[in-house]
Amino acid sequence: MDPDGKQDHQQKVQELNSKALDEANNDETVLIEKKIQIEGSNRRPDVQIIDKDNRTRKIFEAERHPESKRNRMREEEYKRLSIEYETHSLK
Repeated sequence: MDPDGKQDHQQKVQELNSKALDEANNDETVLIEKKIQIEGSNRRPDVQIIDKDNRTRKIFEAERHPESKRNRMREEEYKRLSIEYETHSLK
């Protein structure tokens, strides 16, 4: 996890990690702040579930400003790549 991240963001990422671990199947793994495991993106989502084929299946993001242009662009990229995602507000 980014050591420079603010405490509320770090806490939310840990909550999302727990959520992802609960959702992941036995043959899946959960990564925190690692490069997305799919062609066409260099993003490093807060938390992601990696399926048995070693591809990103679902992404969880902790976002201070969910309505920001930056976040909307990120969500559009996930849609384009056909990756399920959840954005969780820090508020």
